[in-house]
Amino acid sequence: MTSIFSTLKIPHLWSEDVLKLPSEIIKIYSNYLKTIGRYDEAIKSSPKDSDLIGGPSEEATMLHFTHRFASSAVRIEYLVLDPKGRLGNIPDDLFITLCDGEISILDIPCGTGAGIISLIGTIAELREKKAIVSLPLLLNVTAGDISATALQIYNELLNQIKPWLSQQGIHLSWNMHHWDAANTGTTSAIVDQWFKESKSPEEYLVLIAAFSGEAAKISIYMKDHSII
Repeated sequence: MTSIFSTLKIPHLWSEDVLKLPSEIIKIYSNYLKTIGRYDEAIKSSPKDSDLIGGPSEEATMLHFTHRFASSAVRIEYLVLDPKGRLGNIPDDLFITLCDGEISILDIPCGTGAGIISLIGTIAELREKKAIVSLPLLLNVTAGDISATALQIYNELLNQIKPWLSQQGIHLSWNMHHWDAANTGTTSAIVDQWFKESKSPEEYLVLIAAFSGEAAKISIYMKDHSII
């Protein structure tokens, strides 16, 4: 199965089985790392003895941002592009949803923004390179995370990428909230906020892209307790 667009139109993103992030995302990420003094650390090999899955503390968030942001972004980019045609209708459905109109997105856990930036940034890159059509697109994002540091970085990165998105006809607005996945009260609250902050969307989209580390912990716990 082939996707809506041909990967031949974007060899700068996919070439010789190597997937690369859009240059604008690389620029924004690199510049932010330099601003916070972590660029030199980021270009070195990731620590093998450190827990890099993120978490509520500032240091856990910064370690994940420094060493795992790019890989998290590439996972979403692969989902969007599906260069090997293995993901069925998912990429085409995403393109149709994010083609035009007003879309309301719930981004939980949002982390430092790798998921949403990759999702929207890949669409913007395809628009810029004329691989897909550029129609007016209004995106309203409700974001939640347990880490205050992650929410701060999320806000700053989205502010930096917003002008480039606007040039591609993508108009982005967002609201951020504290959200603890283990607390049903905060989950109910953020879903209520999502609908409250949604003006008159034509479609709703939930992005869940930053659970990999915690999901592994939960799986181990369940196995140890004979739940699965």
